[in-house]
Amino acid sequence: MTTAPRILVVDRAPVFAAGVEAAFARMNHPVTLEHLKYLPSLDALPQPAPDLLLLEASWGAQHELGLIRQLRERHPHLRCILNVFDGKAGLAAAVRQAGGAGVFNKALNPPMLVSLCLQVLQEDCFIPTAIGEGGVQLPASHAPNLTPRQQEILWLVAEGQSNKQIARRLSVAEGTIKNQLYSMYRVLGVSNRTEASRWWLRTAQ
Repeated sequence: MTTAPRILVVDRAPVFAAGVEAAFARMNHPVTLEHLKYLPSLDALPQPAPDLLLLEASWGAQHELGLIRQLRERHPHLRCILNVFDGKAGLAAAVRQAGGAGVFNKALNPPMLVSLCLQVLQEDCFIPTAIGEGGVQLPASHAPNLTPRQQEILWLVAEGQSNKQIARRLSVAEGTIKNQLYSMYRVLGVSNRTEASRWWLRTAQ
C-alpha cells in the first residue's frame, strides 16, 4: 500500500500499543496507530475503518470471534489479528474460520511482529498456527531470511516430525515441505534435517 497503514490496537494495556508503534518506527515503517482499551461492538470502531486490527483476546475469545465474524461482513477489507498471552490449541483455526488473519503471542519479538503485520496487510496471508499456539520464536537477527512459514516448518522438524506429518499438519503437499527444507538448508548453511534441528534448538529462545 502506498500510504501509511492505519492500525487499531484494542488492548487493556496502553504500553502494548505504544510498543507496537515503537516497533514500526524502529523498522522505519510509518503507520497511523490508534488505541482503544476495549471494543464492545463494531459501532465503536473508529471511522474510517482501519486497515489492520490487533485485537486482544479475552477469556475464551468468544466476544472477539463474534466481532471478527461481523467485521468480515461489514468491513471485508479490514484484516484482524488476535493477540494473546497464552494461545490455546485450535484458537488460530477458529480465528481463521471467523475471517481473521490468525493469532500471535504478545511475547513475540518486535521485528517479527512488524513483519507479520506487514505480510498480512500486503499479501492477504494467514499467520502460521505455531506462532499463536505456543510455537518457539527466534530473534530476527538469528533467523536470516527465514519466513514465518519456514520457521514453523523448522520448529516442527526439531520436534521430530516427518515431512509427511508436517505436510498433513500444514495442509500442504509433502513436496512443498521438501522444497522449503532444501531452501532453508542453503540459508542456514546445513546439509540435513538433523543439523537444521540442532541449529534451531541452539538458537531458539
